[in-house]
Amino acid sequence: MQANIKKKIWAKPQTLRFRPAAGLIQAAASELQDILNRPIYQAKFNPELNEQDGWLTLSSVDFRSFYELLYRSCCSRDLQWLLIDRHVGSFAEFTTAISKFPWALIIEAGTYCELSADARRSKLYHERKLQDLAAEALQAQGYQVGGHPSEGRVIRLHFEQTQNRLQVFVSLAGEDLYRRGFKCELRASATLREDIAASLLRTELVAEDGQALPSIDTLWLPFAGSGTFGFEFLQRSITPPLAAWFRTYSLQSLVCHNEATDRFVKSRLSDISPAVGDGFWGVSSGRLQFVYEERQASLLANIEAVHGRLQSIDGKISHKDILYLFQNVDSLATDTQNHWQDRHILMLSNPPYGLRLGQDARSSREFYRLLSGRINAISSQAASLRGMVLLADDGAYKGFISQLNGKVLKVQSFNQGGLHTRAVYFQC
Repeated sequence: MQANIKKKIWAKPQTLRFRPAAGLIQAAASELQDILNRPIYQAKFNPELNEQDGWLTLSSVDFRSFYELLYRSCCSRDLQWLLIDRHVGSFAEFTTAISKFPWALIIEAGTYCELSADARRSKLYHERKLQDLAAEALQAQGYQVGGHPSEGRVIRLHFEQTQNRLQVFVSLAGEDLYRRGFKCELRASATLREDIAASLLRTELVAEDGQALPSIDTLWLPFAGSGTFGFEFLQRSITPPLAAWFRTYSLQSLVCHNEATDRFVKSRLSDISPAVGDGFWGVSSGRLQFVYEERQASLLANIEAVHGRLQSIDGKISHKDILYLFQNVDSLATDTQNHWQDRHILMLSNPPYGLRLGQDARSSREFYRLLSGRINAISSQAASLRGMVLLADDGAYKGFISQLNGKVLKVQSFNQGGLHTRAVYFQC
């Protein structure tokens, strides 16, 4: 078995595909290119990245690279490995393709398999029938399909029939990648998916006047909720991707899993410095001050959980370089605190949904006018201030920019849960 795995899987180039957040594919592509440019493993092959049907496809991938691509991909929702890619023109050929594939090299017998199927521009258009045929073929080889999984591993398989071409993928993530695993409390008033937050933090920006921006020393996080923006900024700018130490992945459950490679990649993850230099997201080398305007129990619990784990990662990451300040702000009145004085501030703001959805356009516009006023007041004390705020309706956008004493650098649109949202990047 091990000899076959080495010969047929580990020694051969493989193909992966990545599912980015809707509307944010360029951020995921930028992240993947960065991983390829600064790899832990020097690949035996020359990977090629392409975009197709809203997915990013990476061909000619060394199996050893699966681990770091999985652990370092913060902007993708799922990572899938292409197992079967062949001509299939009938339901009988479909069954044969599934039955003859050497599943024993990939998935342990008795494992529960969760199946999904898509059929496009194909006479094999009946997706439910494709799932049923795949289920029968897998059950004949000793796998559990349908019903409720018993305790143990769950492997997600996706069958995609396009014209006369069948492709079968296995998810290397299992649970969606935005489920980082390091939050012990998820409750918040305006939850933002982690892959979306990470993607918004990869947007390439330059100063309004084209000059170099000073590195930030203060991260201002009003409406922090469960802390998503703060944690994703940590992973972008200070620490390695944290989920590798907090959760498990389906790749680790596969028969062809390489434990030695997994251990080696994890041991090297903290040596990969975040690719952030000067620019909009640049961080100073000194202590970074986080300023939260909420002291929610969920946020405090998550910070404690993350810091506890940071201390256990080989002692290579110093959480002591991060200073947390909390202030309770009951209104958007002018802030008189002096911790803004002469600071270089980055603001990341995801206001609560009840305000951001703008069900009452007048109140929504007024809320963002007040927010702009507060930004103006703080920027008058700070050495520099730049940031991003999420807006969902025209009234909110007009209210925000009407009072802002600065420049809008870029507006990035994306979707979450069917809601069209704007990320507005600005510089004061």
